[in-house]
Parts: sequence; C-alpha cells; structure tokens
Amino acid sequence: MTDSHNPKTTQNKAIITAITTCAMTPTQAAKHFHLLRSQTYKLLRKYKQHGTTALTPQSTRPTHTQPKPQTQPCNSSSQPTTHSKKQGHYAGARSIRQHLQQAGHQPPHESTIQRKLKQAGLTKQEPKKRPRTSWNRFEADLPNELWQSDFTHLRLADNTDVEVIGWLDDHSRFLLHLSARKRVLGATVTDTFWESCTKHDPPAATLTDNGVVYTTRFGGGGRSSPNAYETLGIEQCNSRPGHPTTQGKIERLWQTLKRWITAQPKATGIAELNEQLARFMRIYNEERPHSALNGKTPHYIYTTQPKLGSVALSESAIRFRTDKVDQEGKITIRYMNKIRHLGIGRGYAGKRVYALISGKEVTVMLIGSGEIIGEYILDPNKNYHARKQQ
Repeated sequence: MTDSHNPKTTQNKAIITAITTCAMTPTQAAKHFHLLRSQTYKLLRKYKQHGTTALTPQSTRPTHTQPKPQTQPCNSSSQPTTHSKKQGHYAGARSIRQHLQQAGHQPPHESTIQRKLKQAGLTKQEPKKRPRTSWNRFEADLPNELWQSDFTHLRLADNTDVEVIGWLDDHSRFLLHLSARKRVLGATVTDTFWESCTKHDPPAATLTDNGVVYTTRFGGGGRSSPNAYETLGIEQCNSRPGHPTTQGKIERLWQTLKRWITAQPKATGIAELNEQLARFMRIYNEERPHSALNGKTPHYIYTTQPKLGSVALSESAIRFRTDKVDQEGKITIRYMNKIRHLGIGRGYAGKRVYALISGKEVTVMLIGSGEIIGEYILDPNKNYHARKQQ
C-alpha cells in the first residue's frame, strides 16, 4: 500500500482540509473525526512546520534491529555489585549502573544490564506494579523542612522481638536516627527526636502515623508538651488512619533495612543489633546511591543544600543545649561570657533537660516528656536566676 492510499494519511489530509478550507476549528475537527483535541493540534502544528509530508505517519520501527553485543569486561565488572545483593544491598539494573559509574566504568544502558541479569538467572519475575503516573507523590523542598518518623519490628538470634525507631529527612532521605529498643514508648519518641535536633537542628515540621506513642500529646502528655513545640515553631502532622503511603519514604526504608539485616549474622542482643544499625546508617547515608536522588547519596543532598529548619530558630536564633540537674536543683548556661546558674528545683535532681536560649529568655524542659519546667529572664548583673513567676 502506497503512502497516498494509507488510511491514516487520508484521514490526516481530511482533517487539515476541514480546518484550513472549511473553516472548521481544531476542536470541531477533533469531535468530527473522533480524535483527541491534543492529537488534532499536534497534527496541525506538524503541518504548519513541515507541510504535506507531516500528514504521512512515520514508521515506529526501531533503527537498530539487534542490540549491540556487550564485551566481557561489562559482565565481569558487574559481578562484585551483583554479589552485594547477597549482602543485603539492592543490586538492580539502575543500582549496578550507578556503582559502575562511581567505579570509573562506562556502563551500558539499564535495559542491557537487566537483560544480562535475566540471562544469568539473577532476577525474578515481579508482579506488575501500578504505573508511576498513578502515584500521588510529595516531597519537601529543602532539608529539615519535614522529618518523618516510624518504628518497625526485628528479631534477635533467640527470636526475641525488638522495635526499631527511625527519623528520616523527607527531602534528602537522610537517616537522622536509627536505634533498637525493647519497646518504643512515648518517651523513646521524645528522646530520639530531641537527640536528632541536637545533632542536626530542629525541623520545621514532623510527620508521623497515628500510633499511640506519636499521638499521646492529644491526651496532655507523652511525646512532648505542645508548648515545647510551639517554642521551637515546629508543626506536628499525622497521616490519616489507613493511609500508610503518606509516609512512603520511611516505609520504603524499612524494606531496605530488613533486606540488609537478613543478610547479616543474627544479633544476639540489642547492643549488637544497634552496632549493625549504625553500620547500616553509614552505608545508607554515605555509600549507597539512591535512585530517587539521581544516584547521589542522602548525605550529599542533606549537607550540600540550605536547611529550612523551624521558623522560631531562624527568626530568634535560639541556642539549644542539654544538661543534667545537679543535686542542688540547678543547671548552668553561658551568657555574656559568664556562667549563669538556673534554679530548677531539688525535685528534678538527676533529671536530664533541654535548655532553649533565645537572647535573654531561657526555656527549660524535661527530656523524655517534653514538659516545660521553667522559664527564665537572664539578668547580666546576676549569676543565679530563679524561675519566672507565672
């Protein structure tokens, strides 16, 4: 069949004639010829650019009927990366390609690597997934704009169940904290959050699920006093019940962690497990290229971009430090190059606290509950300061 008698060519000519000669609008032509408006407009643009040659459909046949053969060095260079799958690292086609680039090789396309893996019997058939276009994704624009937190379960060598809590930066996927506990409690959430704040500065907002350890603040206790969060300007968000995909990034982290842990020797205790988790954090943050970050590591993204952080910190320049109440019920801070003593109360002796210092104002709260136990106005002429009267 010649191009002039091709049904598609004939229809394209009729469409262009209807628009250019019969004064039919593209919308009317699309309706008349049962096409999408976008198809009609696309055809019209091609006609204006290339004339009647644009009316003949182009062949969709690939220019190369056979893929280029790969040399042996490609296979051998990918073997160590493929072997890392047994050690718990993801070693799919994209991951292998990124590792080869980091090693200084010129890697083939992902489809070629995937074909080689399939030929070697190193892949398994996966169920068909939803198309990416159906995903409803969101991502914070900057590091420390939003932290996600969740906890999961692992088992020790004697089959004892333990819980692992994590804090993850939404933008960079940087793993801020990861530790195992016998059980994750409200105090655990508070401690690990403030510990992460001490190392990385507080975020602008947090996102958690509706687990009891994350929502006890609604009952007036638990994770933190709302006043403590308000002092730092941190917004607290919770996902809707039955929507775990809202925290999809940290849920995906658990999958990576469990694959890696399964490939390690079983930990005999929580201390040993925490050593393994520390190694995983280093690998995940600094060594493992992340496909969602275009092959860069979370550490690189987190440390090379400006951090948003809480509004209160950025506007008030709050200093943030920890201390332990001494036997006389006091803690010390440095103000105007001198050590100042704050009276907390003997009833809090031995308790660990956080001090938020903004200019002359100091707010002290308990680590573990987030309860504010003292507010102070510093006087440069005094060394001892009692709590501000309510």
